[in-house]
Amino acid sequence: MGMQSDNPRVVAAVLAGGLSSRMGMDKALLLDNQQRSQLQRACAVVEPLVADGVIQKMVVSRALNPAEQQLLGCEFIPDLVEEKGPLGAIYSLAQSLKNQCDYLLLLPVDLPFIQSSNLNTLIGQGLKKQSACFYQNHFLPLFLPLSEQLLEYLSLQLSHAEGNLRVRGLLTELGSQAITYNEDEKFLTNANTPEQWQAIQKQI
Repeated sequence: MGMQSDNPRVVAAVLAGGLSSRMGMDKALLLDNQQRSQLQRACAVVEPLVADGVIQKMVVSRALNPAEQQLLGCEFIPDLVEEKGPLGAIYSLAQSLKNQCDYLLLLPVDLPFIQSSNLNTLIGQGLKKQSACFYQNHFLPLFLPLSEQLLEYLSLQLSHAEGNLRVRGLLTELGSQAITYNEDEKFLTNANTPEQWQAIQKQI
């Protein structure tokens, strides 16, 4: 888990285990106009980074599903602590991968416009600054160094009934960096409701 800036080990994780309560169905399974699920598309965005050696491998933060795993060809990592939102997923990923990588790249499944280049920028800035990095005003996607400080903070928040489960709290604790971007770009547009998804489908 030690930092290796000369040969950084980065693992990308697609966050696809949320409750999707506002959508009314599993957002990961929403189909675009090409009949491709949002989970498939998110994985397809990460794959070029694996091929180019920018990241070591890709995993999916999601309950185990043999059919989906076979289709996508990657490891699924279920939450160790249920119903704790993104922090629960990050904790589970960190515990499972702490001996395999030095950094995590966290990509939520509900960003239908995001491109590999956007993730590559985030990784480059995170490695350069040696800190957690996110796009300004959007806490996910997130480049996150794996550290003892991270694991201790997550363990503390998840073990207390009044723990802070917000990603913002984690980023404040870690002293993270916000990256500016052209806000006219729509790559951080997400879909949380059926109405938002219908509007996005017309643009995909």
